[in-house]
Amino acid sequence: MRIEQIEISNLRSFGPEKAVIELPADRNLIAVVGANNAGKSNLIAAVRLALGAARRADLDPADFHQLDITKEVRVDVRLRTPLKKENIFRKTDEIHGFFYRAWRGDRGDDKGRLKFENYCLDASGDTYRPPAAIKRGSGPVDPDTDPIRFLPAPAGRIVPLLGRVHYLTPNLYRAFGTSGYGVLAQLLDLYREDFRSAANTYELPDGTTVAREVAYERFAGRMEDILRTPKLASIEESLSENLRAVLGPTATGAAVSLSMPTAEELLADILALHVQDDAASPVLAVERLGDGYRSLVRLAILRTYADFAEQTRPAVFLIEEPEAYLNPHLRRVFAATLRSLAELGNDVMVTTHDAAFVSVADYPSVLRVAKKAGCSKVYRCTAQLDFSYERVAEKLRRGSGAEVLFAQRAILCEGQDDVAVTRTLLDRLGVDVDGCNISVVDCGGRENLPDYIQLLDQLHIELLVVTDGDASKIAAADDGTAQKVEAVEKAAAGRMFRFAEDIEAALGTTKQRNNAANLVELVEQLDLDQLPAEDEMARLAQALTRFCGTDGPAVEAGVAAE
Repeated sequence: MRIEQIEISNLRSFGPEKAVIELPADRNLIAVVGANNAGKSNLIAAVRLALGAARRADLDPADFHQLDITKEVRVDVRLRTPLKKENIFRKTDEIHGFFYRAWRGDRGDDKGRLKFENYCLDASGDTYRPPAAIKRGSGPVDPDTDPIRFLPAPAGRIVPLLGRVHYLTPNLYRAFGTSGYGVLAQLLDLYREDFRSAANTYELPDGTTVAREVAYERFAGRMEDILRTPKLASIEESLSENLRAVLGPTATGAAVSLSMPTAEELLADILALHVQDDAASPVLAVERLGDGYRSLVRLAILRTYADFAEQTRPAVFLIEEPEAYLNPHLRRVFAATLRSLAELGNDVMVTTHDAAFVSVADYPSVLRVAKKAGCSKVYRCTAQLDFSYERVAEKLRRGSGAEVLFAQRAILCEGQDDVAVTRTLLDRLGVDVDGCNISVVDCGGRENLPDYIQLLDQLHIELLVVTDGDASKIAAADDGTAQKVEAVEKAAAGRMFRFAEDIEAALGTTKQRNNAANLVELVEQLDLDQLPAEDEMARLAQALTRFCGTDGPAVEAGVAAE
């Protein structure tokens, strides 16, 4: 990311304690996950405000944490590589970031009013103040003779050096503008520039070759002649006479006419996107389409933007819930499109509730937002993890297991058989894992448990580990099993249930060909109320009940056997 760090305090759900968010240098795509109302959109809003989206008319007490307008809102966005800008003395200045500040005025006419400022940061983190000459007289500014002042540089003037900022939301209304700062508008800027080029010519019916802009002006003139009926001419004449009458006797040359738009007006304001479903369907303005279809058009626009990346400057994409209105297959297509945009040098940050847009294997690119004591906190795993075995690594790359990144709590199991038994036992205990936002995770082997534990700890996701003790295997031979068991125990730090042997022994069976189905059947046959207290399945049921309770893992799950 070209953005290195984000600092937020007192903005909406972010409290007075400054939230400092470090972004990875080797990834341009960041996924922001978390529960509803955790503050994901507020993180995106903070970046937008610092990058120039603030408007005085938008100032609202609701933007202040807990509506407390006595405390200043502050957002800093710091860049990894400073932007370069030449000042009036032809020396190069460095801009290291941008900041947004909002507060309530306490003096003079501003007393009690909400105010804000949005400027640039210098290398020391202070307001960047380039030299500015004060013009005197009617001549041009001369920095050698005119007085010099050092004035703050508005972020809106410098952010374009970083690139356009594209903000896309599920309501889609920002996606189809053909002028301004949208994605489609940026694509059409390439066309507008090409159309105006004198080298872009058009051959008229008489064989004459002229610039396309000239050809349009001639065509527009002919269209005006065709459209100007006697009725229109009489209306124009009446309008002109009445205008001269109200202007007075000196306005002898005033006239009113209705004309075709100029090429500049056409390209800037009149171009509109239309869509045809198939050859037999009518052509419709994109605003007439349903949200589902419009989401497909937006996806097509982003894919086209990626196709023309060599002709556009890198931009910043802030996208909320890209999964809206898309089926699972198209969500994966959208995710691949975002990865393409990131690989092309664009900074992409998305908020999402869909596992298609995140991957456990790409854990450094995940920001998890959670509420703690009424304030949003942002967590990212910075540890160097090494998930073992190519099979597991491939599963993680495909996105399997990414659901855990959205969970409030997670139960980590060694493999799919343990997951099947744990889920069945939870169902027997009446635990609604979806309602409780709990994920039961196949970690792909005991070797991966310490890495999963470290990942979830850094993301502040509560966890319980269910693992095998393999006591007889450890007693029979020193094959490294003991060290692996100890590694899991050390990482879990008490948040663990460990069988003396394994889950098969606890159920009085051995591994079968259809092992998961066999184990599930045995769990379904258990009379949980009649199990002895020392029975391992009874103790597992007790550990799961305590972990999934309203108080979570405040009471550590005991180790079943040493």
